[in-house]
Amino acid sequence: MLRRIALALLLAALTTADSPPFPSPTDPGFPVDVYQACGGLVPEPESSGCQEPGTTCISDPRKPGCGLACDERGICVSEEVPRCGGYAGLQCPEDEGLECFDDASDDCDPENGGFDCMGICLTALE
Repeated sequence: MLRRIALALLLAALTTADSPPFPSPTDPGFPVDVYQACGGLVPEPESSGCQEPGTTCISDPRKPGCGLACDERGICVSEEVPRCGGYAGLQCPEDEGLECFDDASDDCDPENGGFDCMGICLTALE
């Protein structure tokens, strides 16, 4: 019984009005990603985790690193994701707040001479 009272007092002391709130998905201080996470530490990351029909798991081009190849988490994107860049210099739809990122699923690398590489339009990380 004494343990329960001590625990209750400890919890009350930790949850005073002066304590900072814990982050939550509705708290602006909590980073929320608009894309479902997938892959990471699974045998076939490209086929794991995406639950919406018409989406596929890709390495997150918004983050540095080697992505799914290194067992990092990926993101689920629509197979109809808007395209950008390339020889024509296509822009992402401005009214949707999207930015152009390299499409790592192709063999074109803009960092190694691929000046006309196509990209995909994604919501940037904050």
